[in-house]
Amino acid sequence: MQQAPSAGWAGRWFPALTEAAVGRYLIGQLVSVNGTWVIDITINLLVWRLTASPALLGAVNFLLFGPMVVVAPLAGLRLRSDNARRATLSILAVSLAIALALAALAATHALGTAAIAVLALLRGICSGLELPARQVLLAASVVNPALIGNAVAMNTVVFNVGRMLGPAIAAALFAALDATWGFAIGAATLVVMILCVASMPLPPIGTSSGAGAARGPGLRHAVRYVRADRIASLFMPTCALVGLFAGSLQTIVPALADRFGGAAAWAGWLFGASGFGSLCAGILLSTSLMPVALSRLQISMPWVVAAALIGVGFAPLPVVAMLWFFAMGFAFTFCAAGFNSGLQQRAPAELRGPLIGLYSMCFMGSLPLGHLLAGILAQRLGVRVTLLILGALMAAGAAAVFVPRWVSLRRVELNSERI
Repeated sequence: MQQAPSAGWAGRWFPALTEAAVGRYLIGQLVSVNGTWVIDITINLLVWRLTASPALLGAVNFLLFGPMVVVAPLAGLRLRSDNARRATLSILAVSLAIALALAALAATHALGTAAIAVLALLRGICSGLELPARQVLLAASVVNPALIGNAVAMNTVVFNVGRMLGPAIAAALFAALDATWGFAIGAATLVVMILCVASMPLPPIGTSSGAGAARGPGLRHAVRYVRADRIASLFMPTCALVGLFAGSLQTIVPALADRFGGAAAWAGWLFGASGFGSLCAGILLSTSLMPVALSRLQISMPWVVAAALIGVGFAPLPVVAMLWFFAMGFAFTFCAAGFNSGLQQRAPAELRGPLIGLYSMCFMGSLPLGHLLAGILAQRLGVRVTLLILGALMAAGAAAVFVPRWVSLRRVELNSERI
């Protein structure tokens, strides 16, 4: 049986944990997401140590995230409940090979900027394939369709535990040892994920909540659905704006931390503050309070992101910046994960794969452009002016999305159930 009895408070607050396969998946995800952050932040710290160039940091992060724009939606179209595990395992094997290559090159002092760029591009391609594969696999592991939203939110919690701990681990390893250890630990976490995915007790084909997506419609139908849906038509572009203007922390933080006294010393703390805010948002969204939280907070979060960017830009001390990073992390995750959870729960099963691909293209696909933008601005204007500009652009973008709807309603509506 795939569904275990509810276990006290955990079953009440986190109902997706009553699904046996979901628990196994989340264990592997918890370990591997930490490893992914360790690898990516180690790459960023190494590039900063080699070049001290925000523009080059932005370019490397563009390579890490850019392929998602093309790869993720195409992968989403081809993923089904019956091939999600096989696809995920294949992609994880390639990711493991890339991590081992990074570790080997770092250990032999042969990892220069050119090699980093090539391996970052390969990691970006794998990430574009892996993101929709993991999400379809998670959906395929859930028997009860009512638990899809909670399972996605729990996955967000796990991701943000990694976002909080992974950068801190990477910064500590980089400062105390060298880049080799970060890459090696990242590779070891991928092995754990491979073992967990291979041993997941998936329900028979046709019984999971994702089974209806076996041969669903294409991306055009997903776009049509988003345009017709009153919530998706607002928050799909909002997620793209959040990714574009607030998703460039990996480019911004090393330069900002350097101004506060050292990239390796403060980067972990700043990343950790943002990650802790994201974790708090993820926990809130993963509980039974998610519907109420979404309806009351979802519309205000893009404005919080804008305020936090401006607040970090004016922060005189790293502790003040950490408080703003907490707020940014909370609002950033609430925007992205809240919409993703609600979208997957409301959407028809046959559209789930294409919608995951479209969401990945809009949100994750906006990240590389954000990294390039932040890197170029920081190189020319400095990191603080860049943060102020990004905050202003985020506020202007949010106004462009929501003000026309408010005008049509003839009121400023902050409840997403009534907008």
